[in-house]
Amino acid sequence: MSILECLQDAGVSESATLSEQCEQVVWEFKVKITQDERFITAAKQYCEEELKGNAAMQTCTTHTQPGFALSCLIEFTKNVTETSKCHAFLARTERLAFSDFRLVGPFITKCRSVLDQFKCNVLTPDPAHKGVRVAHTQGMALECILDKVVKNAKTQADALAILGEECKHEVLRLAEMQADDFHLDRPLFFACRQDRERFCKDVPSGQGKVFECLMQNRNDKFMDTQCGNLLAERAYLMGRDYRMAHPLTKACQPELTRYKCEPQNQIEAAAHFHLAWILLCLENGANQPEHKELQPSKECAHEMITHRQMMMQHFRMAPELVLNCAQEIDKWCSPRGDIEAEGRTLHCLMEHAESRNESQKLSAQCLQAVQQVVKVADIGRNYKVDKVLYGSCRALIDGACAQDAVSETATLTCLMRNVDSPDMVPDCEKRLLEVQYFMARDWTLDPALYEACHGEAVSRCSALDNWHQQHNTDNTVDRGPQVLACLYRSAYDEKDPLSEKCGTQVRQLLHVRAVRVNLIPEIEDACRDALSEFCSHNVKPSEEMMCLQNNFETDNFKRKYAQCHGEITKFTEMQAKDTKLNNLLTRACKPVISAHCQQFAFEDIDHGDVLECLVNNKDSKEMTSKCRSYVNHFELISLRDYHFSYKFQKACASDIQENCRDHQNDKGEIIRCLSEVRFEHKVLGAQKDLTDECKKQLKVAYLQQEQVEFDDKEHMADADPKLSQKCSKEIVHFKCNTAETFEDTIECLRLNFESLGPECKSMIFYREKIEAVDNSMDDELQKKCRYDIGKFCANSDAENVLECLTNTKIVRLLQRECKGVVKERMQESARDVRLRPQLLTSCRKEAETLSMPSRFSSFDRNLRRLRQTTTPDYIKFQTILASCVTFVDDNAEFEWDVLGV
Repeated sequence: MSILECLQDAGVSESATLSEQCEQVVWEFKVKITQDERFITAAKQYCEEELKGNAAMQTCTTHTQPGFALSCLIEFTKNVTETSKCHAFLARTERLAFSDFRLVGPFITKCRSVLDQFKCNVLTPDPAHKGVRVAHTQGMALECILDKVVKNAKTQADALAILGEECKHEVLRLAEMQADDFHLDRPLFFACRQDRERFCKDVPSGQGKVFECLMQNRNDKFMDTQCGNLLAERAYLMGRDYRMAHPLTKACQPELTRYKCEPQNQIEAAAHFHLAWILLCLENGANQPEHKELQPSKECAHEMITHRQMMMQHFRMAPELVLNCAQEIDKWCSPRGDIEAEGRTLHCLMEHAESRNESQKLSAQCLQAVQQVVKVADIGRNYKVDKVLYGSCRALIDGACAQDAVSETATLTCLMRNVDSPDMVPDCEKRLLEVQYFMARDWTLDPALYEACHGEAVSRCSALDNWHQQHNTDNTVDRGPQVLACLYRSAYDEKDPLSEKCGTQVRQLLHVRAVRVNLIPEIEDACRDALSEFCSHNVKPSEEMMCLQNNFETDNFKRKYAQCHGEITKFTEMQAKDTKLNNLLTRACKPVISAHCQQFAFEDIDHGDVLECLVNNKDSKEMTSKCRSYVNHFELISLRDYHFSYKFQKACASDIQENCRDHQNDKGEIIRCLSEVRFEHKVLGAQKDLTDECKKQLKVAYLQQEQVEFDDKEHMADADPKLSQKCSKEIVHFKCNTAETFEDTIECLRLNFESLGPECKSMIFYREKIEAVDNSMDDELQKKCRYDIGKFCANSDAENVLECLTNTKIVRLLQRECKGVVKERMQESARDVRLRPQLLTSCRKEAETLSMPSRFSSFDRNLRRLRQTTTPDYIKFQTILASCVTFVDDNAEFEWDVLGV
């Protein structure tokens, strides 16, 4: 037998090739010793003890068909003690048999028609393996079949189906045995003999270790091409049949049993034979609550990572990827269909998965196959399995993220936090976002999120409990993006909040992913067309959300992209509650936040306090033009819809529901409506009033309208769209459009009040009336009279400070700018008694007793009916009321002078 082994290992070079006559003699001799009685006699002698203790093994010696006894016995090689003489005998017999599969009776019997069909029974090697020197070329029979199967994988879901069930069983059985011992795979043994010495010299043969070692070095530039090609074929078969992954199945045997990952019956065996399913099952089992105390052994955990890494690097280990992405791989990634270095083929497919160009996108089947591989690789748990990502981001990992190296998950999170930082290199950013694109669509791929939220994802968001299952009895499908969207919304649900641990984890994750639209699937999917129309030119990926927010409230956008508008609305509401979701703003405004808003920045949810703080510190020395621009942007958004002003919405929700439900979401109209309620209560004595909290937030919202800055004057109309519409002609006519702020535009119109049209006059009068009721809302007065208020009226009520400033003794001492505003306000109050709330309040009884037409008998009712009119009757009514001034005002002489009487 030693002489036979020596002869069959010859032939790896031209000089050592056996002569045809010698080769024939060797063949005939091997047939004789393996197929006649002498083989069974020898087996009984060397394996006497083993045969006595194993009835199934004993049965093998009863087979009489040529080669069947050999085939049966070598299946028990792995069950025999390695140091025994029986193991030595069977191992040497295996090597003889695997040199030529015609020695293995069942294989030849059951695959004869296949061998004939594919011409795999010839003595010359298949042209596909030209240059591979294989002694006893009859041994190429199995290799020839495997080559046909792999080529068939591009077009057939079950590439092995071409063999028929009986032959398929024999082929997989032999492939499993070959994978266990490198020496048994004769074509691979000869093609990779030098590479084995180069890369795996110290790795002992057996248990698949040599094959695993070669696969891990598959992308080395010194790897022989022919060896690499054969490894590619074996990788495909291993993906099809997890039992070829001997290091994994041996190291994880207890776990496979504990987590019920091995097929339990023939139906499961057919559906879940793939290595991907086994890896997913092991990962899922390790993360189940009932298995937390008994984690996989170190050996099993190591093999799981090793095989996940192999699957990332060698796309052929995923049969679905080979089948469903064949066209995409040939077209975009690898024209020859070869495995590219370190898994770049897979990353190429991942790049096309996030493309918005329809002609460059993956098919639905290919996308699903890529998702499956990314899920198996579980990059979120250990980014090092992705050598492309690891190599591209090594500088950041060893640099800015070195302190986060407490775990692979923390390091990956750190990389995302730095995605737009100066330290980020383009290649790292590209690879990182390719991975994050898939993680953002499958909630199970983030281990921290999975651990914190597993129970709530199942109970609240209809997630699958066992996420590795592709099919289940309930016929439910685990829609990853929908689960994430549900968790995102729940994280900001104050009525029915998530647990503290889960809620915090979800928000932290969303803070990181908010840097890109395509990392928030529900928005990217809904807004794909809108992004193409509005944000495809000169808009950086990090600015896409801002671009959508700049356009989403227009009538054209709402009409064309209603679903996108809905998703942007939801996200903007979340931003209003949690400023950290506004990544561009928080990054640009970091100096201002550190100096003035630090007390809010560390809150889990700041409820808009950070943004409010930034608005109040626009004039600070730390404020930059970039920060101011982002603050203005969000202020502008919040002017359009009251839901985007969290404190205003929360404080005034009940008041809006009771008094202003007909105004929908228009914030300008809501402010007008609430202000009217306040006016009628304070001046006209109506019982209905606003809550104290709403009064405070109403003042903030009103002043925000006036104070907001606009980078683009075209957006100034957004401060109050209805007023801007009704006063559009007057704004142009009186050149109020040259004003720098909305507040200055209003002041310009107020100065020209008598010349305004009826609709515009009504809108301006509303603002005059509100500011007359509460002088603290008169921003122009407050700014230009700040010094004089502090000097002369420090003890006066802020809401009625104008009364103090108009005092005869004080008004002559005011500074020029302040005096101008005060006189303007006095003239306004002279033309309409409603702008003199003190007078109306003091003279209510007297006004009600005046001799007026019967329809004016009730003061409150009359004012409500006539407050927007300028009829002759109402003018007469105003004149009569104005006459009361001589009795109630100490400054009558001065005020009559102002009136020109």
